[in-house]
Amino acid sequence: MAKEFFERHKQPWKADEAGQLRILAAKGKGLKEIAKAIGRSEEST
Repeated sequence: MAKEFFERHKQPWKADEAGQLRILAAKGKGLKEIAKAIGRSEEST
């Protein structure tokens, strides 16, 4: 299985991304779903 490629690898977090992360986590979303919505790897998230 091929690894996914992430454009944002090792990039600093922006304020809007961090806010979106907090909102999605508060809604009980899973790690995979949050990472996909933000456009980052699960490891970064």
